[in-house]
Amino acid sequence: MRPTRLILALLAAATLSACTGKPSFDDPTLSESERRHMRYYGGKSTLTIPFESGGQVHAYAELWESRAPRQFTEDEVELCLAIGRQSAIALENGRLYQQAQADLAERWRAEKELSGAVAQLEVALERAERLAATEEALRDSAAALSSTLDLSELLDRILENVGRVVPSDTADIMLLEEQPTGDMLVGARGRG
Repeated sequence: MRPTRLILALLAAATLSACTGKPSFDDPTLSESERRHMRYYGGKSTLTIPFESGGQVHAYAELWESRAPRQFTEDEVELCLAIGRQSAIALENGRLYQQAQADLAERWRAEKELSGAVAQLEVALERAERLAATEEALRDSAAALSSTLDLSELLDRILENVGRVVPSDTADIMLLEEQPTGDMLVGARGRG
């Protein structure tokens, strides 16, 4: 049983509100099942209590008298009705609190999902920016190849473009030279 329902059940059992007092199981307004129920449990009189607020009944409770038949007084009925209204408000507040908790949990779930989507978009944007920088560097290197025959200028532009795409402390371009003892790599350009 949920704590809210248990508290309200205990409240209903301890402080009942009322609207109809039935003086005994001989009351002609009782249904046969109510009459059997009262006889079985030894009830002499009952007071049925609505938990009502805002024109809506949220629950009922009953006050039983098993010692002797009795008529509940108008003051007892009014007191019980007032307690019933307060109990109905407590029930409604409990329902609203549970709804607010469910709404809050859904909001947290949605925010977490949105945060994950934003992180994925940031990664995709970073990847797209790297691809755009790579494309620009390749385009500039291709333009250098077709615009100059000066090897030094060409190697400088290639190193500059590599540095824009792949950040590093140093970068070198090594050329392969034929030697009588075999091919050898010779540093042609470097940065860093």
